[in-house]
Amino acid sequence: INCISSSFGALSTKIANLHRYMGARFGLIDPSAIPDSPSGTKIPEAICAAFRLNTAVPDAVKQERGIILFVVQPGERNIADQRLLEVQIWEQSNLVSMRLSLKEIQEQGSLDEGRNLVIDGKVVVVAYFRAGYTPNDYTSDEEACWAARLKIERSTAIKCPDIGLHLAGTKKIQQVLYNKTVLARYLSPEDVDLVYSCFAPQFAVSEENKEKVQEAATNFEDYVLKPQREGGGNLITGDDLREALVDPSEETCKAYILMQKIRP
Repeated sequence: INCISSSFGALSTKIANLHRYMGARFGLIDPSAIPDSPSGTKIPEAICAAFRLNTAVPDAVKQERGIILFVVQPGERNIADQRLLEVQIWEQSNLVSMRLSLKEIQEQGSLDEGRNLVIDGKVVVVAYFRAGYTPNDYTSDEEACWAARLKIERSTAIKCPDIGLHLAGTKKIQQVLYNKTVLARYLSPEDVDLVYSCFAPQFAVSEENKEKVQEAATNFEDYVLKPQREGGGNLITGDDLREALVDPSEETCKAYILMQKIRP
């Protein structure tokens, strides 16, 4: 699950044309059966709607100085996808976008007395995170980058996502919800059973779950270690998982969740 940036929303709209070409060229599929993807316009629509609906920033301020802030990585490689979204935002609503890294936001931004995030005289109405989801995003200047994240959270800007939603997407929250007692705080008994039936077993790597950890080390092909990271590129499986669980380090215990593999 992507906690923050659903990448390639704009570039993915081009894939349908590629598939139609391949289908027609090599007779693989009827080109008319391939639907268009509206993500390149729908994501900007949502951002523009957030701009309009942010009542924490006065309309007069939004009209005169309001901007949309793209929080990006230094030396951003996915700039083409992001620029297409910026163009759509302008074409749909004539809203100006600004692109800054966390470090640049800390250096150039400040909160005014109304908690508006002001950068170069402009007021950030929507902060759209395309960075901040990997530890590497905080290493260029750790103190400044974390201070920037706090500054954005404290501001009147609508955050996509805010820190609560970001944390809700972490594996630790998934593991905590694999507990009917916790689910019962939010759902009816019937819904608890329904939701729980969709879950794969998940456990903390801890002394409390020592038997489960040992079982996973023995039957390592049936389990996966999941970090508090974006997507699935940082999972530990197979022999690497077995080695990690034979004598798990303190770092492994804190950073990973043990999950039984989903086998449809």
